[in-house]
Order: sequence, then structure tokens, then C-alpha cells
Amino acid sequence: VGAVLHPALGRRSTSAAMAASLLASASFAFLHTPTLIRPAAAQPLRPALFPRLAQPAALLLPEQLPSALVADSLLDSVGGVAAAGVGAVLLIALLAGKGNMASGAALMVLFLGGDPDERDASGANENKLLKEFALSITPSAWKKAYQGEGAEDGEPAALLDLPAWQGEEARELTEPEAVTCVQQMQLAPITVPSVGPVETCYLSLTPEAPAEAPPVMLIHGFDSSLLEFRYLTQPLLDAGLRVEAMEWWSGGFTARAPFTEAISAGKAEPWDLIREHQFAFWKRQLGDTKVTLLGASLGGAVALDFAATHPECADAPASVERV
Repeated sequence: VGAVLHPALGRRSTSAAMAASLLASASFAFLHTPTLIRPAAAQPLRPALFPRLAQPAALLLPEQLPSALVADSLLDSVGGVAAAGVGAVLLIALLAGKGNMASGAALMVLFLGGDPDERDASGANENKLLKEFALSITPSAWKKAYQGEGAEDGEPAALLDLPAWQGEEARELTEPEAVTCVQQMQLAPITVPSVGPVETCYLSLTPEAPAEAPPVMLIHGFDSSLLEFRYLTQPLLDAGLRVEAMEWWSGGFTARAPFTEAISAGKAEPWDLIREHQFAFWKRQLGDTKVTLLGASLGGAVALDFAATHPECADAPASVERV
């Protein structure tokens, strides 16, 4: 949906992998519908349609799933297969209309296949009918995130007043947590031994009532940014924890050229640069104070590598899959 309603934000996050994940999420909700009919016995799939799957359906789907019984009856004909596909789309549309985000996204993926960059460049995302359709099935939470409080009425959101280095696209953010996060960002040169000064985007947040606990140093995942932690920083501050985080060269507003040029020239290895950058940031912000490292996705690997290489910096490393 982001690729249609907000191409600037949806372009990088929409991918084949995401499409597969969203479809899987919606399918999971469909397959785990509460059981209404329990099949008396598993029936074999028809070899005529599935020559390689002659084993009982029970080996493929749990007996308690009504889809095992439904699928066997529907697969009596090619028309039944088509009906099953249409039924799945209708069910996803129904769930999307009730606010199921995974189902709403899955439905959009069905209709909006192809590369997001190519769609944006060709102007396909500017189709008025397509946008109206997208809005009609998009959950309100997504409309609010991409279009602001007045999304239900189609009111345009006011542009944010941000520094020039954050670009024009960031000014279009409307989600409250994203707005707060982008307004808290700072930019400063941090010297990385292998490449020299690097313009680095970072957060440095201090709680009103500090707790007797180490600061938390957040490390985002690959191709991500500090916005990955927009729902997490305030709860950490409320708990009395100081929060430090920077955007390493895989994403965000931090300059990439110094790193990519050094790697292309064979002057440095990616992991060495990541580690050097994290250490330089820690030293600049915290001196010799140990921190609790918290990494999201690939940031978890960065946190573990950093803690193992610089035990003098880390009080404890942690890795999370979702933030």
C-alpha cells in the first residue's frame, strides 16, 4: 500500500520478499480459522491434478484445519481451483475491510505486482481509480501513518519543517511516532579510522527521571534507519533509560559514500567499518560508560560482533526480531 499511497516511503520497503511474507501472513490467518467441521479421515489428493502428491492430505495439512476437507472437495475440478483462488481473495478483502493489515497488504500485492521503482517511474501509481481502490481497502491505521489524521476525509497533511539534510520526502511524514523520531534526529561528523569524518545521523535522548541503569544503544537492521525504533524510544525514556543510536551506512541519512568507496577500492571490509563506526559513536557520546546494546534484525548481529570485539563498551548485548 505504501508504494501506492506514498511512493517515497514504499519504494525501498516493498519487495518480493515482503510480498511473500504478507501473503504468508494472510494465508496463516485463513488456514487457522476456528474448526467448524472435522474430517472423519484424511483423503488422498487426486493424482490427476497433483501427480507428485499422492500421499494423504494429513501429511500436508493438520487434520484439525477445515481447509484440508474444503481443499479436497474443491480440487475435483479445475473450476474448483479457480473458485478457491477467488474465495481466498474475497476472504482477504473481507479481513482487510475489518482492519487486518497483513490481509490488506496481501490483497494489494495481488493487484500491484511488479517492481515498485518501475511502477513509480512509469506513473502507474498515479492512477486515480487505483488510489481510490487502495484507500477503500486500506486499514485506517495505515491511512493515518501515510496520510495523517485527516486521512479518512482525504485532507492533505501539512509538510514538516525539517533541516535540508533530511530531504523533501521526510517532510511528508505524518505518523506521530515517525514525526517525533525524525524531529529528534541530529547530524554530525564522526571520525571513522579507516575512512575519516563521516556525516552521521543519530539520536541522543535523556530521560527526565534517570534510572540507575546503563544507557541503551540501539542498532537498526540492514537497509533501515532510526525510524525502526520510533515505537521503542519513548518507553525506554519512560523507564528512565538514556537512549543513544546512530544510522550506520546501510540506511538512513548517514553518508554512505565514504564506506562504499573504501569497500570498492579494497581498502576496508564491511564488518570492520561497521564496528569502527559503532565504536567511534560510542566513544563520542558516552566516553567510557558501558551500554546495553539492542540490535534489530541484522543490527542484532552487529551488536553481538561489537560486544565481542569491545567488551569494555557493552554491559549486555541483546537481539530482537521485531520492534
